[in-house]
Amino acid sequence: GNFQMKKEIIKAQVFKPTVAPPSMSLEEFAEREMKDAVEREKREKEAPETVSRYSQLLEQGKEDEFDLVDKATMKDREWDDWKEDHPKGSGNKANKRF
Repeated sequence: GNFQMKKEIIKAQVFKPTVAPPSMSLEEFAEREMKDAVEREKREKEAPETVSRYSQLLEQGKEDEFDLVDKATMKDREWDDWKEDHPKGSGNKANKRF
């Protein structure tokens, strides 16, 4: 009776997968990834060149380009000012009771 029903229910569930089946095939995933990579490359090429730090200009050998050096110096100074205004450890302390 009841025992036989439970046995059949358990037997029916033995070979069922415990995890959800994949939502897309490997080919679909690879296609999507390649499309995203192409779009990312395109965006990176179209993006304006960002201002580097002076140390990066030295590494790239562009320390003779005065326009870039001026921009990099200003960026370094802004960063130094920010670091002075925000000393290490002064961040979010909402959950820390001293």
